[in-house]
Amino acid sequence: MNEFSITLQLGNPDTSPWEAHNGGVLSLYDNSASGNNTNLYALKMAGRNGVHEGPKHPLNTDCFVVGSTLVVEADIKLINATDQTPFNCDALSGPSSTCPIVTLETVYPGGNNYNYAGNEFSPSWDSSVFNAYKGFFALDTTIASAQSAGFIFERVPAGIDIILDNVQVYEFQPIPASNLYIEGDDFVYADCNDIVTNGDAEVNSSCFLDIIALSIIMETHEFKFDFFTITEAR
Repeated sequence: MNEFSITLQLGNPDTSPWEAHNGGVLSLYDNSASGNNTNLYALKMAGRNGVHEGPKHPLNTDCFVVGSTLVVEADIKLINATDQTPFNCDALSGPSSTCPIVTLETVYPGGNNYNYAGNEFSPSWDSSVFNAYKGFFALDTTIASAQSAGFIFERVPAGIDIILDNVQVYEFQPIPASNLYIEGDDFVYADCNDIVTNGDAEVNSSCFLDIIALSIIMETHEFKFDFFTITEAR
């Protein structure tokens, strides 16, 4: 059995430890995924001049366990920087898509590696609303040996602001197939959806996400699911 400890929680009135990766400016956005007139906030990344500029959050590599799978979820909206109108992207156009992806950056003595996870949550993009995003990262020996790491939302064209809300990071823990046939036993296993106790920017607060300790005892299970990751050095 392995002990997995990670969670995110809102706090101080600044955007740390979020950072503007490769450039741009982080600030609050006054309309959250919960809708207008809710007095709730989201995180806004503006002033972007390239596709690799996006909001980045660090990850504690001590929490990386070989053979486990990391899940990153968020609600995302895109707007034009010039007039703040919704930006539409084609989520179904493959490598040429301008929709956001989540990137896992890992740092080593010899350089950085990047793994990209596609959105497993939504088959299309609706520019008028926040879009649900869910990406998977399989943690192999290379990723687990990183000196430091972080996840980045990127690939959106320059001049487009990225709005984030309801960000969650947790470990994928499928229910063992054998238990699916036991009546009343489908939902008794650890649900890591609750690791992020507060993923919204509340009134008089910012999108500060701070890694704190929340110990979860997990067992290793064999599982299969559809996702892709691509590793490259850039």
